[in-house]
Amino acid sequence: MKSPALETLAYHNANLVNLRLDFCGHLDDVSFKVFTSSLPSLERLELLGPFLVRSEAWQDFFKHHPKLEGFLITQSPRFDVACVKALVKHCPGIKVLRLKEVGHMEDAFLAEIKKLKGGLRYLDLSDPSESCSESAMITLMRTVGKTLTHLSLSKHSLLSDVFLEKGLLPHAAQLEALTLAHLPELTDEGVGKFFEEWKGNPPLLSLDMSRNETLSGVALKNIMKHSGTRLEILNINAWKDVGEDELKSVGRFGSQLKKLDVGWCRSVDDFVIKKWFEGEDVRGVMKGGCPRLEELKVWGCNRVSVNCPRKVRSLSLFCKVDFALTNHIYRYYRRE
Repeated sequence: MKSPALETLAYHNANLVNLRLDFCGHLDDVSFKVFTSSLPSLERLELLGPFLVRSEAWQDFFKHHPKLEGFLITQSPRFDVACVKALVKHCPGIKVLRLKEVGHMEDAFLAEIKKLKGGLRYLDLSDPSESCSESAMITLMRTVGKTLTHLSLSKHSLLSDVFLEKGLLPHAAQLEALTLAHLPELTDEGVGKFFEEWKGNPPLLSLDMSRNETLSGVALKNIMKHSGTRLEILNINAWKDVGEDELKSVGRFGSQLKKLDVGWCRSVDDFVIKKWFEGEDVRGVMKGGCPRLEELKVWGCNRVSVNCPRKVRSLSLFCKVDFALTNHIYRYYRRE
C-alpha cells in the first residue's frame, strides 16, 4: 500500500491494539507520524520492511506509546542506538522484542536492552550486518536470560561455545524456543557438552541450529537426550557429517516431533526415514518412532530414493508423502 492508504488505515482504526504489516516499504515518516498520533491504544506493533522510517520518527512513536509490550521489526536500516534508548526509556514494559536484519546492530544495542526490567520473554536479534561481541551478549544474558522463553541470535558469527557455557548455561532457565543458526564458531563437542549439562532449563519445544556445518553426532545425541521427549520442531540442516546411528536417535527420543529438517545430512537414507516412521525392532517389539511427524525436509539428501516409505499409520494419524524428486523435498501432511 502507498503512504496515503497507510494513513487512512490509521485514521479509521483508532482502537487498534495489535498491528502487523508485511512488506510495508512505502511507510515513511509522514505516514508513520499518523500511526503515532492516531493509534494511541497500540500494545504490539510488527513491521516487515519499514525501510523509510527515520530515527526521529521511531523515537517520537515510542514517546507516545508508553504501554507498548511488543515491538517487532525486520529490515529497518535507519533504526539506530538512539531508537533503542528511546524504546527502553519510554516503553519499559516491553516483553516481546524483535530487531531482525537491523543494519546498525552493535554492542550498544545490547547495553540498552539489558535495562529492560519488565520481564522480557521473546528476544530476536538475528541476522545483523555485523555480529555483536560475545562478551556483550553474555552480559545481556545475565540480565534478561532468566525470563526469556524465546531467543534467536542467528548469524552473530562471533558467538562460540563460550557463549553457551557462560551466557545460556547459568542464565537461561525458561527457554522453549532457541535459534542459533549460522554460528561457525560452535563445535560439536561444545554443543554436546552444553546440552548434557543444561539441567536448569526444561526440554525445548523448538530448536534451530541449522547451517552449523561443524556440528555432528555428539551434539545431536545430547540434544535428543535433553529435549527429545518434548521437542516439536528440529532443524539440523547442513549437519553434513552427522552419523546414521545419531540420526536414528531422533526416532528413539523424538516422539513429539512435528517438523524436522535434515537437509544436506549425508547419512539420511530410506532406512533412517523408515525408522523415524515405524520405530525400531527391539526383541520383536517396535519401539520409538515419530508418530506425530507432519513435515520432513530432506533437500540435498542424495541417498533418499524412490523406495523411501510413502505412508505410515500410527493410531488415528495418517501421514502421506508428496514426492518431488527433482529437489528432494518431502512434506508430510497429517489428517485425522
